[in-house]
Amino acid sequence: MRVALVEQMVVTPPKGMRNWRMFRVEYGGHAEDCLVEGTVWLPADADAQEFEDDLNFHCNPLKPFQ
Repeated sequence: MRVALVEQMVVTPPKGMRNWRMFRVEYGGHAEDCLVEGTVWLPADADAQEFEDDLNFHCNPLKPFQ
């Protein structure tokens, strides 16, 4: 199962999280074909693609990335 991070627009982030980015975590596809799990906040300097790749590795350790 593929895990994807989709960046969300945030007008007012929580206190102490200025410049952080919020992502929706989707499992199994894109848009209407997916299951939405929740959200995750990443600091502005975090590599979202690297985090997504790590999530996919742990969800599918024996399958190559698609």
